[in-house]
Amino acid sequence: MYEYVVQVTGLEKLKEKDKEEINVFLAKQAEKYGKLLSQIRYLKINVQTLHQTNESRVLYSIQTQLSIPGKTFEATAKAWNVKNALMQALGKLEKSIKKFKNRRREKR
Repeated sequence: MYEYVVQVTGLEKLKEKDKEEINVFLAKQAEKYGKLLSQIRYLKINVQTLHQTNESRVLYSIQTQLSIPGKTFEATAKAWNVKNALMQALGKLEKSIKKFKNRRREKR
């Protein structure tokens, strides 16, 4: 289990089914980041509704922020499906973490 704070804001705007899927997905991702990086302080995720054309089509924006001592990683994504937006944002976050680790390894 991960040992840092995961804060998600904006979930109250989502359907119960979407909330459950996101919580399960976030638990897996948080554990994965804990293995990638040590000393993680927090992972913040903000879910926003940008545009709603009708009852079923909603454009979501996801902002993510992961902090370790001395460095903060950020990523954003937009999609018409909240889970896809979250997956894209977390995928970008993971890429930037791996890029940071590779640069740090090269300096040694």
